[in-house]
Amino acid sequence: VIVRGTDGSMEDDDWLQQVIRGVNTQNRVTAYDFRSNEPEQIELQKRFREVRVFYERKRGEWKEYRNEPRFRGFARVSLFRLGQILCSASRPDGDGVLMVKRGLEKVFSNEAQYRRLFPQKSKIARRFERVYLAYRIYGLLDQHGYQSPGEYNKQHKVER
Repeated sequence: VIVRGTDGSMEDDDWLQQVIRGVNTQNRVTAYDFRSNEPEQIELQKRFREVRVFYERKRGEWKEYRNEPRFRGFARVSLFRLGQILCSASRPDGDGVLMVKRGLEKVFSNEAQYRRLFPQKSKIARRFERVYLAYRIYGLLDQHGYQSPGEYNKQHKVER
């Protein structure tokens, strides 16, 4: 039983997040899982849907919706992958790539770093074109950015 004192607001999101983190012991929950319901993530999902991309802000969400006719022909990107893309492109000195290689968990758990990639809902709406461009460039490089088909297969672990 979780008992809450009367000294805080009933809509205290920080308190609620602490409870969720504290009681979740069955499945491993990552820092980006806690970000999936934030307003900027919901806005990104809406914007991506307009350009026929399913934005999987919650882990496993695509499995629930992939057979629905309204999502046929949609591309897909997850919150974690978009975080990697935006982090890689965020620093002109290449430090964003190093942060991704070290592990993105710190980016999602550090408020300042998270806000640099995913600003407030109102700013996300204005910056969506840049977010979408980064996503499209990633897709282009993922498909065609290899020296040879063998290198592509090696990176994507394609078996013959």
